[in-house]
Formats: sequence, C-alpha cells, structure tokens
Amino acid sequence: MGVLSVLRLFPPEKMDLLVFTTYPYAVRGIRRPADIPAHYYFSGLNFMTGKPMGFSEVCRPALDALGG
Repeated sequence: MGVLSVLRLFPPEKMDLLVFTTYPYAVRGIRRPADIPAHYYFSGLNFMTGKPMGFSEVCRPALDALGG
C-alpha cells in the first residue's frame, strides 16, 4: 500500500480537485527532484478518477543539509 493510499479516506464524489502541498526533501531517499518517481503525484489520480490535479505549495530548500 503506497503513501498516497490515504486518499481512500476521502470520497471522490465529494471532491472537486486534488491538490498537493509537497516537501519532497522530507522523504527518506529523496535528495533532489530527480529522485522523485515519475509517477508519484499522478498515482494520486488513481484514487480521484476524473478530478483535476494541482499544487498549492512546493518547497525545495537551498540548504545542502536538505538536498541543496
């Protein structure tokens, strides 16, 4: 079961839009944007079929300790 399976808690028929706030540097093994699997965000659409997707906030710190 993937991380995004938490979306099963939300009934898609009551949702208008799937929006992510994301801090990928906080995930173990993600040191740079290229480390994020290509399908990661789009897999959320498997739980929200037919819904548009967007991002409300994306953070990528400049500190070397957090991926640079």
